[in-house]
Amino acid sequence: MLPGMAVAVAERYADGLANDEDLACERRGVPFPNEYSEWVVGLSAFNGARQAVDWLTSARDLMKIDPDALRHVPIPLDATVNRSVLLLRDIFGNPFRPSPTLDSSWRTAAVLSVAHGMYESRSFDHMPALADALEAVGCTELDILEHCRSGGEHVRGCWVVDLVLGRE
Repeated sequence: MLPGMAVAVAERYADGLANDEDLACERRGVPFPNEYSEWVVGLSAFNGARQAVDWLTSARDLMKIDPDALRHVPIPLDATVNRSVLLLRDIFGNPFRPSPTLDSSWRTAAVLSVAHGMYESRSFDHMPALADALEAVGCTELDILEHCRSGGEHVRGCWVVDLVLGRE
């Protein structure tokens, strides 16, 4: 089974459209990873992400001290580490701040429409529009608004979109 198909099953599982058996069958069929991005796997998504953050942070810090410290790793870690940390932050938020809450009155038709559109299309270029829609209905949570307007890469599983859609 191809890794891309495993990702599709994992997404269906996260949406409640696949069961444990589907996930286990797909995982058994995935070949041994040969790319760095495929190595960030753990017993659960949370533990895997936590381990990845720890490793990536250590690698980044080590490279600040000695840029050649990881010369035997066959990938450009500086760019990979930075991108990976940003993607993990997109999914899990800032681990050094408490998670913001979303007032249920902010889940208006306009806000939900923007969030659903991005989630279904897997195109997150309307994140600033989500911030505008949230702000228009009274959202004052700076972490939420700043994340939407951050301009960084967003992916399915983005903590703000999941929060708006009630997937947290």
